[in-house]
Amino acid sequence: LSLLNMNDLDDMTKTQLKVRLVQMAKEMEDRTKWEAIRLQEFLVMKEKEVEDKYVLLIKKLRLEAENLMQERLAEQKKLLTKQAEEALAEQKASSDAFIESSLKIQEQAYNEEREAFEKKVEEAMNAKYEELYGKSLAKVKEEFSSKMDKKVKQMESL
Repeated sequence: LSLLNMNDLDDMTKTQLKVRLVQMAKEMEDRTKWEAIRLQEFLVMKEKEVEDKYVLLIKKLRLEAENLMQERLAEQKKLLTKQAEEALAEQKASSDAFIESSLKIQEQAYNEEREAFEKKVEEAMNAKYEELYGKSLAKVKEEFSSKMDKKVKQMESL
C-alpha cells in the first residue's frame, strides 16, 4: 500500500480509518512474519557458518594434538631405544668380560693339566728309560764280566 499523507487521514471517515487501520495491522503482521522468516533463515545460515568454523577448528586442534602426540611418541621411542641400546651394550660388555674371564680360567686350568700330564709322562718315560738303561747296563756288565771271566780263564790256562 502506498504511503498516506497526514492530510489524507484528516479527510477519511471513521469507517475508512478503521479499514485503513486493519489494513495497516495486516500489513505489519505480514511484514513481521516475513521478517521472522528472514531472521530465522539468517540465524540458520549463521549457525551453519559457526558450526563450520568450529568443525574446522576442532579438526585443526585434533591434527595438532595428533602431531604433538606423534612427536612425543617419537621422542619416547628414541629415548627407550637409546636406553635399550645402552643396556644391551652394558650387557654385552658384562658378557664379554665374563667370557674373557672364563676363557682365562679355562686356559689356566688347561695349562696346569697339560703341565701335570707332561710331568707325569716325563717321569714315566724317565722311569722306563732308567729301567731299560739299568737292564741294558746290567746285561752289558754281565756280558763284560763273562768275557772278562773267559779271558781270565784263558790267561790262567796259559
